[in-house]
Amino acid sequence: MRLMDDRIIHGLNDSLPTQSFKDKVDMSNTCKRIYEEMSSSHDLRDKSIRHCLQVVGAEVRQLRAAKEKDPDDTTVLSKLKKNQTTLRLMQQELGIEEIITDRTKQVFYERCRDSFTPPDEGSNK
Repeated sequence: MRLMDDRIIHGLNDSLPTQSFKDKVDMSNTCKRIYEEMSSSHDLRDKSIRHCLQVVGAEVRQLRAAKEKDPDDTTVLSKLKKNQTTLRLMQQELGIEEIITDRTKQVFYERCRDSFTPPDEGSNK
């Protein structure tokens, strides 16, 4: 799901011309298309991670309740620890996702700032 972010520089270089060929490509539409693809990808990944956090969080709550009912059940304790670890990893992944998104947006801005202003950033300028 991070393929676009991993290849953002290559994708921009392929899609956007150098200064000498700038007049032969509609930079505004090209940047807009790339931005829409990038935003769609970021939204999908964010929603996926948040959905997983909700599912695992619910499982952790259920396992905690089961552990309180029977504190000596080693199977429940084992599952609880495993799910708590998974939950922490997913929370870290959300932070990593934010860093990747910021990096990708910065690279995009550096290449497209003269020809396209993203809708969500138009109010910041």
